[in-house]
Amino acid sequence: PTGTTYTVTETVPTADGYQQTDANAAQTGTITKATGESAPLESFTNERNVYGLDVEKTLSGNGVDSLNAQTEFAVTVELAAPQGVTLVGEYTHAGGEPVAITGDANGEWSHTFILKDGAMAVSFAKLPEGTTYTVTEDDYSGDGYTTTVNGEEGRTVTAPLTGNAEVEIDNELNVGDLRVSKSVTGTGAQPEKDFTFTLTLE
Repeated sequence: PTGTTYTVTETVPTADGYQQTDANAAQTGTITKATGESAPLESFTNERNVYGLDVEKTLSGNGVDSLNAQTEFAVTVELAAPQGVTLVGEYTHAGGEPVAITGDANGEWSHTFILKDGAMAVSFAKLPEGTTYTVTEDDYSGDGYTTTVNGEEGRTVTAPLTGNAEVEIDNELNVGDLRVSKSVTGTGAQPEKDFTFTLTLE
């Protein structure tokens, strides 16, 4: 009947990543004689943003093509959804088919990928806004590599997704040559004689 007071409250599906853009979660009013399109209208707007993450590998330095240089690098990507949000999304690796991402009971997910220079990049899509990503490369310093992530020295980066993001991991390897020569002098020199040397590299 007219004069009835109403309250409309929406249960926002926050677990799916939705946020209510109207500051008034509950809207109230009074029923009048108006009907149809003239009747009171209470509108609710929900916003859901999803973003992507690209992880790429580059190599630099004069030792890229040297003997025993690494060509494959292990990179682990960890994802954690915001509190109360279900982690969903997908990724493609090396141009393959999309693979669905489903977080565990804590809204977390991780996987280790093999990346190569300029190839086999990993692209994530449809990740909920606010998802925290951590990208970490295995330690290759023992093989002579210096690692930078987005231009900063180190092997890992952690940040929340507030828009589309890109992580570029560069491994720099520089090498140099060493020459050892031998000469003999004096009236009794024996140019044909063999001499033994020990070379130690650390």
